[in-house]
Order: sequence, then structure tokens, then C-alpha cells
Amino acid sequence: MSRLSKKSEPYHPLDAIPVIPQEVEFGVDGSARVQVRRPLDPPDGWRARLAVWFRFKREVRINLDERGSSFWNLIDGRRPLKEIARKMRRQFGLNSGDSREVTVKFTQLLMRRGLIYLQLPDSVSGKKDRGVSRRIRKEEVPFDA
Repeated sequence: MSRLSKKSEPYHPLDAIPVIPQEVEFGVDGSARVQVRRPLDPPDGWRARLAVWFRFKREVRINLDERGSSFWNLIDGRRPLKEIARKMRRQFGLNSGDSREVTVKFTQLLMRRGLIYLQLPDSVSGKKDRGVSRRIRKEEVPFDA
């Protein structure tokens, strides 16, 4: 069962809004592909000393392909996943099912690596005039819809 209260309306997973955390850095390479990176928390104890000694940086880094780059560029913190799926469908000539599948897979991939998180819109959470309501953890999102 979802962690949403019983008073809130049921939501469709594609109503969620992807948001990029502040600590995530991204850029575009020479072929217009997005490269995303997020530093990981530093290790503790003797591992921290070894990391400093060897100048080891712990980070998540991912290079996105053409579709992944387009998906990333559509994330603005206001646009829901269903709108992103619709734009992906138009841009790549996909059918409705394929665009939803691509959107869900990219969302899962980026969430697993901590590169995005999802928020519910106000209309689903019951809050008014406050922007996006609350952060959703990856364990709460039923992506089998």
C-alpha cells in the first residue's frame, strides 16, 4: 500500500513530476548528448583517508543516449511524466505504449542512481497554491500501471 493518506486521491504514476536535485551536475558533450553526474557522500574512517590519499572521487556518472538526452532536457520540475511521454512520442514517432514505456524506464534508471526524484502535483496531494507538494521515494512509485 502506498504511503499516501487515505484522504488523498489515487494518482497515476505518470502524474508525478520529475525534479533534478541541486547536487546533480549535467552538461552536453560535442554530439549533443547529456552527461550527468552526482557526487556520492564521502566514505568514513580509513576509507576516507585512502580516498584523500589517492585523490579518489566517488560519484555517479552516466552518459545518456539521444532519447535519454531528450528525456533529461524535458525535466523542468513542473512538467509531469505524462507530458514528457507525449513529447517523446511526437519527437521520436513512438506509439502511446512505447512512449510510456520509455518514459518509465528512463525515470527508473535515473531514480535508481539518485539523479532525479519525483513529486506529486498539488491537484493529487490536496494542497493548494504551493507548487509541488511532496517528494516521492522510489519505493513508493507503482510503475506497473
